[in-house]
Amino acid sequence: MVVRPIQVDHHVLISCAVPRVEDNRAGAAERSAETEAASEIEPPATEAPTTTAPATTTTEAPTTTTTTTTTTTTTTTTLPPEPLVYEGSGDSVVEIAFPGGGDIGILTISHSGRGNFAVWSLDSVLDRVDLLVNEIGSYQGTVLEEEGASFLEITAGGSWRVETNVVNQAPTFVTSSSGPGSSVVIFLGDTGVADITHDGQSNFAVWSYLLADGRRDLLVNEIGLYTGSIRFPGPALIEIEADGDWTISLQ
Repeated sequence: MVVRPIQVDHHVLISCAVPRVEDNRAGAAERSAETEAASEIEPPATEAPTTTAPATTTTEAPTTTTTTTTTTTTTTTTLPPEPLVYEGSGDSVVEIAFPGGGDIGILTISHSGRGNFAVWSLDSVLDRVDLLVNEIGSYQGTVLEEEGASFLEITAGGSWRVETNVVNQAPTFVTSSSGPGSSVVIFLGDTGVADITHDGQSNFAVWSYLLADGRRDLLVNEIGLYTGSIRFPGPALIEIEADGDWTISLQ
């Protein structure tokens, strides 16, 4: 600040303080410069917004696995037991057995010779059980042994042959059956009416044995020629005693 003398009427010098206008201008200039400087200061950098990319989840498509299973079916075929064969000539007593160890079965018997040919079944102590065959001369036939024979007593004028087998190896039929001489067959049909014939000269007999319970029934018992229709039970094992040709036909 500069102090200047001021002259008044009383010629008295009075000192008063006069503000320096220059100083005020200088201050304004300084403030203006500060403002400009402030305007030249760069504003603080604004960080760019951060963009977060959404997470991408990749789901694998389900994998279908096809498994091929191969099933192998093994079929086991059980062969029937082989028949047992006994051979000889003339009168004989022979111990026999049936395939599989049973004591009941069928016997296919043949004889070539003259004179009487007879076959008896015997038990384990050699007692006679059943007269299976009683013919003159040559013979060929199949008979049922149901009494549990252990031996056979054979009266023969020539050579003979006996073959033992299990019952279920007998021939089967449903509507008709036929054959020569004595035979054993299995009827698999239901009870019905059968036409039966025989053209021989000796005894002709037909026996049935129900498969369900083994019940025995004499269906025919004649001498020589026969023709008739009878009630025929079934299913059943059929034993035929004949010296000629025979037929069975279900109606």
